[in-house]
Amino acid sequence: MSKWDRRELLDALLDRKVPSGGVNDMAAAFDAPEAREVVVTRPATENELAKKDHLQQFGGNQPVGLRQAVWKGAGNEGLDAAGRTFSAPPHYGEHTEEILRNVLGKDDAEAARLVKLFHGE
Repeated sequence: MSKWDRRELLDALLDRKVPSGGVNDMAAAFDAPEAREVVVTRPATENELAKKDHLQQFGGNQPVGLRQAVWKGAGNEGLDAAGRTFSAPPHYGEHTEEILRNVLGKDDAEAARLVKLFHGE
């Protein structure tokens, strides 16, 4: 397989209905348009720019993490063209009390009791 061109090999496997996909290094993975949309960056320092070639694929910015897509239920305010907004992932237990009250209909005392039971708080 090492003698095959990557694209030719994937096409040949696809033609024969063999499930397959390419294995990318990190630079290639983040160069994919789907991945570039979720990379969170900040301006790179002069020192970082001098040391890292991969920063060019991020417009000279330093990647610092990945966004988590969050879909809003009502309204279009604050959404991108595809209808998405992004936020950091929640901390463990961050929404437990809110879910107990607003989704499961527990009163304040029962929600507090269950939070203490679940999380030892």
